[in-house]
Amino acid sequence: MTKKTLCFILAACLLLAVPALAAGGTGLRTSEAGISFIKEHEGFSATAYEDSVGWAIGYGTRCQAGQYPDGITEAQADALLREHLAETEGYIDKAMSALDQHQYDALASLSYNIGVGWLTSSYRLYNMLAAGIQYYTDEEIVNTFARYSNSAAGGTLDALVERRLEEALIFLYGDYGFGGTPLYEYEYKELEDNDYEL
Repeated sequence: MTKKTLCFILAACLLLAVPALAAGGTGLRTSEAGISFIKEHEGFSATAYEDSVGWAIGYGTRCQAGQYPDGITEAQADALLREHLAETEGYIDKAMSALDQHQYDALASLSYNIGVGWLTSSYRLYNMLAAGIQYYTDEEIVNTFARYSNSAAGGTLDALVERRLEEALIFLYGDYGFGGTPLYEYEYKELEDNDYEL
């Protein structure tokens, strides 16, 4: 095989590899630290339970009523979480292209918890990310994360506020709970559009 043929084959392999990487959007997946964060905040339930949105099991994975009559193990719950997370990641990849791992993890946690509906231009966080976070202060980003603290039944939940603040710390500083980053306090303030800012 001549050097010219070898170079052609290598170039063809590289060309075939590039679209596969580009098709993945960010090229990232939720890290194990990100998955641990989600598990910690969702909590584990071996049996299905009903909340204001519907039925869930394991680590907050949505299911149908009666789908798991015998319950599930933590290993099965982990598999369900990862399966659902893969779907969530697909939406993030379609909407975003340039994220660091910690930013991706924060958005994966947010999306796993509230759904992927925020990944449209009608939502402030999406627009901020599309414009470029360098144009916003850390406080503006924290406040925007905090806007997604309302329960499906209505009203703001302190547990969701805390989770949004922790997701913002991951997004901004890569702080998965290790500390050493700015601390934020919050107070509720009703805005003109009936949204809330912290």
